Amino acid sequence: MDVHVHDTYFVVAHFHYIMVGARSWPIWAHPLLVAQDHRSNVSGVARKAVGAVVFVGFNLTFFPQFLLGYLGMPRRYHAYPEEFQVLNVMSTAGASILAIGYALPMAYLLWSLKWGKHATANPWGRRV
Repeated sequence: MDVHVHDTYFVVAHFHYIMVGARSWPIWAHPLLVAQDHRSNVSGVARKAVGAVVFVGFNLTFFPQFLLGYLGMPRRYHAYPEEFQVLNVMSTAGASILAIGYALPMAYLLWSLKWGKHATANPWGRRV
């Protein structure tokens, strides 16, 4: 498998699944970022909607890259064969959805810094 997918888009997809999926997503669980107790409360429905948009955008961006790599599309090429067009368009559409999913909570965070109420000193309610 390593010989087959070496230096293909499979490597790109794998890297992003590990670095973004496993490392960046837990940041959104922080109460100060998802407004569980931060400044002004956003409904759980809005938080779940943003989570769904990010999930769909992330998977639509990077899952087609696994397929592209398995089919042999190399990395670092400015042009690619026509047979890869559909999967590359899917990946681009997913990146647009992912950008919207990340922009929404960031816009809320910036808004809440200016006009929201202050968070408590212990947002998780942990006993000391």
